[in-house]
This record gives sequence, structure tokens and C-alpha cells, in this order.
Amino acid sequence: MEDKKLSLPKTIKIGPHTVTVKYVEVPDCTEPGEFIFGSWCIQDLEIQIREGLEPSLEWETFWHEVMECINEMTDADIPHHFIQTFGLLLAGVTGGMKICHCQTLNPNNNIK
Repeated sequence: MEDKKLSLPKTIKIGPHTVTVKYVEVPDCTEPGEFIFGSWCIQDLEIQIREGLEPSLEWETFWHEVMECINEMTDADIPHHFIQTFGLLLAGVTGGMKICHCQTLNPNNNIK
């Protein structure tokens, strides 16, 4: 059986909101001459991830933007360096995850 890396979700739920995750050539909020990996837009409830990133950078960017989203929706005023750190740590948790062809987990098989 061949394992595959876990793909980014197409949507996520944050509170009552459904946030779309999409790949883009250049994120909307990019300034001329700037290179950014992703962005979060509250008006569109959308996370944009730059196409072509290495998988580890893709996941780190995804989690960074999720943290940006949570920060803005909750008005938490989390400093940006904490958002950066949390995104990096969450990417570490999910970065090694694999999916198999089994489709479902059976909790009874995991009890020792």
C-alpha cells in the first residue's frame, strides 16, 4: 500500500463560517515587488495559498493563514510573531501525517 501526503482541505469551518482554501498564482494582497506565500481575506472568507510551494511551506502557510483568520475573527490581537510561531508548530504536527487507502479509521483496531 502506498502512502500519500495529506492534501490541504478545500474548506474549513471556523465557528459558524466556512472558509474556502484555494491555490492562486499570486495572492490578492501582494504588493508590487513583494513575494508572499499566502493571504487571508475576511470579506471573502478565503485563504489563498501560492501555487508551487514545497509541501512543508504549503502547510506552514496554510496554518499561518488559519491563525490569521482566527485572530481576526476573535479580535484576539495576537502579535504577528506568535501567529508565525503557531503556524510553524501546527505545520509540524500535520506535516508528517499520511493518508492510506483504507478510507476510515476503526477505533476498535486502535485500542490496546
